Amino acid sequence: MATTRSTIDTCPAENNHRHGRTGMVLALLGLSLIVVVIMVGLGALFLGWVSDMGEPDACAAEAIEARAAAEEFYATEGRFPSDPAELVTTGLLEHEPIYVDLGYEGDQAYASPKPGADCAVGTD
Repeated sequence: MATTRSTIDTCPAENNHRHGRTGMVLALLGLSLIVVVIMVGLGALFLGWVSDMGEPDACAAEAIEARAAAEEFYATEGRFPSDPAELVTTGLLEHEPIYVDLGYEGDQAYASPKPGADCAVGTD
C-alpha cells in the first residue's frame, strides 16, 4: 500500500513558515501604505505652498499689464479710461484687473492693490 502525505501529516514547521511569510507580506504592505500616505501629504502641502506663492506674482504681472494698457489708452485717446472696462472693450486687456485698482496722476497711470489682495505693487 502506497503512503500519501495528507495535509494533516504536514510538518508543523512548514505551516509556521507559511504563516510567517504571510505576516511579513502584510507588514510590508502596511509599511508601503504608510509611506504612500506620507508622500501624498507632503505633495499636498507642497502644492498648497506653491499655489500661495502664485498670487503675489500674478498681482505684480497684472499691475504691470494694467498700467501699460492704461498708458497706451492715454496715448491713443488723449485721456485715461473712466472705467477699466474700457480697456477690455478696446482690446487692451483680456479682462478687468482682479488684484489691482488703477489710478491716474497727470499723464501717469499707477496700480494699487485691491483690499484683501495679497500683493505688493510698485508705483514706478
